[in-house]
Amino acid sequence: AGVASFTYPASSGASCTVTYTLCAPAPNNTICDTATLTVTAGAAPALTVTKSATPPVLVVGASGQSYTITISVANGPSTAAINVNDALPAGVTTNGAITATGGALSGCPGSGASTLTGCTIAAGAATGNIIITVPVAVAANAANPTVNTASVTGGGDPNCTGNTCSGTSTNPVVDAVNDTSTGQPGQPGTYNVASNDKYPAGSTFTQTATTCTPAGTMTGA
Repeated sequence: AGVASFTYPASSGASCTVTYTLCAPAPNNTICDTATLTVTAGAAPALTVTKSATPPVLVVGASGQSYTITISVANGPSTAAINVNDALPAGVTTNGAITATGGALSGCPGSGASTLTGCTIAAGAATGNIIITVPVAVAANAANPTVNTASVTGGGDPNCTGNTCSGTSTNPVVDAVNDTSTGQPGQPGTYNVASNDKYPAGSTFTQTATTCTPAGTMTGA
C-alpha cells in the first residue's frame, strides 16, 4: 500500500508532482490528509571513452597484443544498450575472443575481423568502468604509427551520437624485415638494414648473431 507509480520527466532537472490523500480506516475514513510527492529527473547517464594498446609499441607478427577500450559510466546505471564502433587500422585484425569486465558484452566478431561491428554492452551497466579487451594481430602492411579510434553510442547518454564519445590510441609499430646483400668475394660491405624496417624514432639496432667472418659490427639508427 502507498506505492506511487510514475515516469520521471524526460529532461534532466525537470519535475512533476503526484498528489495523494491519506485517510484513516473505517469508521474514521473521512479523516484524511493530503501531501504531494515531487518527482525530479536527475542527471542522465554520461559516457566517456579512452583507448590504449598493449604493448604500447606494436610488433608485426607478435602474439599477445591487444587494444583496450575503457568506457566510463557516470550517473549509472546505463538505461540503454551501448553500441561500440571501431574500424581497426589497415593491417590490424582481431585475433581471439573479445572480452569485457564491468558490463555484459555480446555480438562481437571472432578472429580476423577488421571492425567491431555488432559489439554491444547491455543496458544496466553500473557507475564505473567497462573495460573491453580486443586481442589483435598486426601484419606487415600496418602503418607506423597506427592510429585507431573507438566510439560508442547509446547507454542513455543524450550526448553520445555519431563519434562524439570516442577515444583514440596512436601506437608506433616495429617490424624488422629480412634483407639480402650481394657483393664481391672477400670484400668489406655495408648495408642499411633500417631501409625496409618500421620503427619509431630513437629505436636501436644491435647485432645479436652472425655466421660471417670476421664478425663485423652494427651501428644504431
